[in-house]
Parts: sequence; structure tokens; C-alpha cells
Amino acid sequence: MNKTETLAYNWLLDNGYSSDDITFQSNKSPDFICKDKKRFEVKKLNSNTLIFTKNQIEKFKASDTILVFDKGKFVSQFSWDKRDTSHFNFCMHINKGKVISVSDELHDFLKKKTINKETYDATIKRLLKFGGN
Repeated sequence: MNKTETLAYNWLLDNGYSSDDITFQSNKSPDFICKDKKRFEVKKLNSNTLIFTKNQIEKFKASDTILVFDKGKFVSQFSWDKRDTSHFNFCMHINKGKVISVSDELHDFLKKKTINKETYDATIKRLLKFGGN
């Protein structure tokens, strides 16, 4: 476990789970699955931004809880289906260190109207290429 995952593990212990209740999934999403079927993904805050990979996003269930830590302390939690009500910015990590930040408005626009009828993924890749990445 990294430092943030260890903080989350301790947070789960402090919030009523026993060590026998918690399964840690190294290099998988979500990070923790508990015996009561609750699932927790751990994120470290980076300038009010949370970074997710495409793979993580695809594996999340609506009820998954995101636990947010900053500077070694618990900051917030929210369920994945309520992420729009959180006050954090969201970024998607593409690959090779590239990160794209998309506002909710741009995300909705791109989903509805892709450029030249490209797929959503192709549009994002074209935007990254256009941006010099």
C-alpha cells in the first residue's frame, strides 16, 4: 500500500470496519472492497484535482465511494454517482503521463456532438494531438 492507501485503510478501521472486513486490491479499482460489499477508491488531491484513469472509470459502480486525502489527512468522501456535486476538478489520465482536464460542460458537449462524427475517444485523442502532446 502507498501512503494514501494506508491512510484510507486506517480511515476504514476508524469508521467501524475490522481488518478482516477489508480486502485491499493492489493495482485494481476500487482499492478496497469490504465484506458488506461497499467499495472504496482512494484519491490524493492534487491542486483541487482528482485524477482517474480510463480503466478506473470503466470499473466504477455508481455506489462506489471515493475517499479523498490531502497532505496526509482525510478531506472528503462522495459516491461516484454524486461526483457532479463534489467541489473537485476531475482529470482523466490518458497514457504516458498525459492528462486531460475536461469541464463538465465540455464533456457533455463532446458526448453529444463529436467533431466530424468521430467517436468520443477519437475526439479526445485529436484534442491531445492538437495541443502538442
